[in-house]
Amino acid sequence: MNWYKLSVILDETYDRLKQINTHIIDNREIEGYDIVLTEGQNYDQNYDSPVMYQIAIQREGYDFSNPQQQMEKRKIDHIPNIDVFVSQLKNIITEWVQKYGRIYIGSLNTKKTTKYISILKFLGFKLNDTVVGPGLPVSYIES
Repeated sequence: MNWYKLSVILDETYDRLKQINTHIIDNREIEGYDIVLTEGQNYDQNYDSPVMYQIAIQREGYDFSNPQQQMEKRKIDHIPNIDVFVSQLKNIITEWVQKYGRIYIGSLNTKKTTKYISILKFLGFKLNDTVVGPGLPVSYIES
């Protein structure tokens, strides 16, 4: 696997991901948010693939790989231009699904998973539910 760093991601994030044999394969910034695509070991027993692609969304300066930060509720200090955010997010995810196939969406914080699913359904994506690892509910998009 190629391990490379993108400038907006914290060093701690790369260290945590490396520990679980996962790495960042793409990263985009939209209106103060990082949209990250990771590739790692497949934990979906119902999907026959050696790898699993997953989307992470975080505000700049935060660490999506930090379980403690995933559980925290943060004050919104920046409201993005919704039209720009929605348009670019849809284009990025569509591009990634076309290039990589099945892409998972989830968080250790199930409330955030529910929020991400609502956003993606609003964008017109069809999501499928599954469970990965030790019973973590997630959804996925595929072409």
